[in-house]
Amino acid sequence: KHQDAIAEMTEQIDQLNKMKQKVEKEKHGKRLQIDEVKAAMDVVANERASVEKQNHLLQQQLNDVSRRCEEANLTLSDFDNAKKKIVVENADVLRNIEELDNNNSVLAKI
Repeated sequence: KHQDAIAEMTEQIDQLNKMKQKVEKEKHGKRLQIDEVKAAMDVVANERASVEKQNHLLQQQLNDVSRRCEEANLTLSDFDNAKKKIVVENADVLRNIEELDNNNSVLAKI
């Protein structure tokens, strides 16, 4: 009986050792997976920081271009107003010239 009990306990110890080795192997595999996930998260964090930096630079460029566009529109508006003023002045000058021509014609007839 004693030998049977020892054999049975030895068998149980062997089974437990096999289970322990299996658990250790799975544990090692999970640690490797965790390390891979951590490395991937680091890569993602670095890429995100890079993308955020690029986004910030592009936003600054967009703001700069928008500001220059507004300035160009104001300048264009100023030029358009100046052109309208010149057109009005030109019309006045032409009217004055026409009046002078009419006056000259009247004076020439006298």
